[in-house]
Amino acid sequence: RGPRPAAQVERLFTERYVPLLGALHRGEGDAAIRDIVRGWRDGFAESYEAAFATIRVTGKRPTMVMDAPEVAHRVARLASARSVKLVLVDSMSFDLSERVASRLRASLDKRAVLVEKAILWSALPTTTPSQLHLLARGQQGLADMPPAPSEPDISRGRNVAAFRRERLGAREILKLDLVEARLRGTGPSYDERLDAIAEELSEGLLKLFESMPPRTLVYVFGDHGFVLGAGQNGWATGPSTQGGASPEEVLVGGQAWLVDAVQ
Repeated sequence: RGPRPAAQVERLFTERYVPLLGALHRGEGDAAIRDIVRGWRDGFAESYEAAFATIRVTGKRPTMVMDAPEVAHRVARLASARSVKLVLVDSMSFDLSERVASRLRASLDKRAVLVEKAILWSALPTTTPSQLHLLARGQQGLADMPPAPSEPDISRGRNVAAFRRERLGAREILKLDLVEARLRGTGPSYDERLDAIAEELSEGLLKLFESMPPRTLVYVFGDHGFVLGAGQNGWATGPSTQGGASPEEVLVGGQAWLVDAVQ
């Protein structure tokens, strides 16, 4: 009810909304919980659509996906890192990023340590081209957002499990299309599907971390999230949709991992 500070919205999202959403996907919620989730989702979307129009004019905003490079370099300075590597995982939602972080913590031991986590807000529309545009142009890119670009076709002639180097303005990032590719079709239940993707993604990130020089700050972040609808023909979940203003599409995670911090 009424406007709320971004930090309060983020807490409600992580501590209340995401767990309730997961419960609904597992069939554990009743009609009252569905109404709560739907009401908060609709209220968030309406508020953010209005707020984003203001953001484009005033520049006053929460920490966004386009701020990931600055966030990474700030954390690197505080952690005395020697270098920074930016890793953008296409369609890595907040829920998925939390599952990945849990797996990485269990597997990395002392080879890397998670020094900071953050919530990043995706610009509207919540598609990859929009976020890449802003990562390349920064704040001034808000004034000339491209017209509602759709997600590119990543299914043809590309190893989706490989990290690709991309130049965005003066910056270089590593981009991974694995999650986006795995979400294009139908799949099993919500938890089973996200856990399988998180496992595959974690394995790729572990190999990447092992290839990095000591005291490299690897900043892993999503560009936007997604919505999974009901599947058909025996499948529990359908293809993902994105581009909207729902909280699960807008709010994503950023993780700062310091590699070989003990050396």
